[in-house]
Amino acid sequence: MSAIYSIVVEVWSASVLFADSRGLPFVAGLVAGVVGFYAFYGWLIYKTWQGVNAARFSLIALILVGISIHALLALSPAGELFGPVSITVVLDSLRVVAVVMLIASPRGFWKQSPGK
Repeated sequence: MSAIYSIVVEVWSASVLFADSRGLPFVAGLVAGVVGFYAFYGWLIYKTWQGVNAARFSLIALILVGISIHALLALSPAGELFGPVSITVVLDSLRVVAVVMLIASPRGFWKQSPGK
């Protein structure tokens, strides 16, 4: 849920906030970076679902780094890219829950059997 919101808001915000001041090439690069990041994020989620423990630890690290970046940027002018601070706090809270679940759950929980 937080990733979908982030993709929509960051892509929309990039075009609204930076199209006039930085130009279309900057916005296109920023949007490509956002989409690429979330494609990688989705791939890590998929690999975690398949039971790859390294993907689970990478996902935990990525979420923690993302929360740190949001915390640092939320009150700066760049924080406009992420939406309102209150929404960022709610989404980062969901990410904390995800980290707790990723840490507390046994590896076998994430491995799905075909046909079930």
